[in-house]
Amino acid sequence: IGRTVGVLYATNTFGAMLGVVTAGYWLLPAIGNRATIGLAVAANLAVGGLAVAYSRRLRRAEPAPIDPVAPAGTELLAPPPARRDLGVRLTVLALGISGSVSMIYEVAWTRALALVIGSSTYAFTAMLVAFLLGIAGGAAVYALLWGGRRASPALFAALQVGIGLTAALVLLVFERLHALFLLSLKRWGTGGFVELVQFVVSAHALLPCALLLGATFPCAVAVWARAPGRAGLEVGRLYAVNMAGAIVGAILAGFVLVPALGVHASLKVAIAVNLALAVTLALVPPRPVTVWRFGLSGVALVAAAGLLFIPRWDQGIM
Repeated sequence: IGRTVGVLYATNTFGAMLGVVTAGYWLLPAIGNRATIGLAVAANLAVGGLAVAYSRRLRRAEPAPIDPVAPAGTELLAPPPARRDLGVRLTVLALGISGSVSMIYEVAWTRALALVIGSSTYAFTAMLVAFLLGIAGGAAVYALLWGGRRASPALFAALQVGIGLTAALVLLVFERLHALFLLSLKRWGTGGFVELVQFVVSAHALLPCALLLGATFPCAVAVWARAPGRAGLEVGRLYAVNMAGAIVGAILAGFVLVPALGVHASLKVAIAVNLALAVTLALVPPRPVTVWRFGLSGVALVAAAGLLFIPRWDQGIM
């Protein structure tokens, strides 16, 4: 299930990235906003029509066997699995919180990057492409490397540590992205190179963290889901938890954290939450606390303490 969901999630997100590229760099400048939306509507209708036509053809070619005793539509539904332990249930809660944190990152980094590469349609497109590329790439890598294995809460905790560490490193060196942007514009700042430089700068800030964020959803599915016959039910619930967390995170970032604390402090809060999730999942019973789990929680605690020593950005530079 983890591999299948990882592939589907990566495919969907890669499609989203291609849509952003197509709309931001080509369609909007060429045909405008109204025609771009109309084209998207036409594409939805075309895909829906093809899906309906293919489904009818498939039903005629291979009629599905139906159990005459079971009610229609329930022949593939497996019995409910046994009750999960505390670590597995906490992983689902951590997935929702991680979804909130991912939106805090996206809102805060978008605001910070606007001070570096501008706030044009091209700049926003570059930021979104970098973020979606990371999400899709992370899901694909997880599906390829770990999708066939049984995941554990400790693996989800390791992803949270990685997210926190990469975000903290970018936070530490973010001021230097201005120099990278200006140097690149000085050497290659003509024609389409401006958009390329905007993407490169955005990728430096967003891609490392987004790669690990992309792996969290298929990892949580692999931790939680057990019965293949209930895959749609279980994956749908996990996706709802993740998206509900994302909504909460977007509200907190846009209306509470960034206005009250600023971008820099908001990112520190997000990093601290990732590290706190890691410690909780690494030490949760009933599994024994191995050396690896203890070391993972230790790295998270040291990184959390290190946040206190990351200086604020120079306001003059920003």
